[in-house]
Amino acid sequence: MSRLVCGDAMFNHRPFEGDGYSLYANVGTSVQYRNLRLLCGGQIGSVELDYGATNVEKTARRQEITNGGTYTIPSAFNTETVTFDIRRFKDDVENESTNYLPATVDIDSSGNSISKIYGTATHIRTDTRAGGECRIYVRYKAAKNGVQPNVFKLVRTAGPTAPADVEVVKTVIDQAVIEFVTGALSDASAYTFKVVAENDSTTLDVITGLSVTAEATGPTAASTATATAW
Repeated sequence: MSRLVCGDAMFNHRPFEGDGYSLYANVGTSVQYRNLRLLCGGQIGSVELDYGATNVEKTARRQEITNGGTYTIPSAFNTETVTFDIRRFKDDVENESTNYLPATVDIDSSGNSISKIYGTATHIRTDTRAGGECRIYVRYKAAKNGVQPNVFKLVRTAGPTAPADVEVVKTVIDQAVIEFVTGALSDASAYTFKVVAENDSTTLDVITGLSVTAEATGPTAASTATATAW
């Protein structure tokens, strides 16, 4: 017969007593919430079990915080990327749902936040045009924190000629499609571009390695057309 042996434990701490908000902070780009956990070792027959071996530690609850409250950044967070999250609690129960707007901040060696753009972008498609131009469509998704770009640039990084950068002035609140039209490119030649998001001196390469091959004659025109009743 196997038996499970576990020591007894009693807890009297009530971190969620009352009514308020918990502040969590974690090095990295995510906050790990509560996992089920056995708080002691055990034994089945002659096999010693270490229940904590595969356990994922949850992010530490730093403090209770109020609207407009402050949190002093510990020196251990200096030069790190840190993610913050706030959760509601009341009467010994805390909300288990991850906050949908955690804030990720880069912190310098002095404990101050670094100005940074956190948005992301994806390439939608590229259309070739007559004269060697290309029309490039990119979707930019803004982050809820950090610096918000107000200029987007298409910058050539490789290719046989050096067309001028294409600049689009646009402030994105949530997400939007940015359209770039290149200058005339060398026919049937490969080019590589990147897309840069900017706000004054704060910049971020949101897309790199974007390959484009122009066609001086543009796409083939339609030769016939038919209509079908429906």
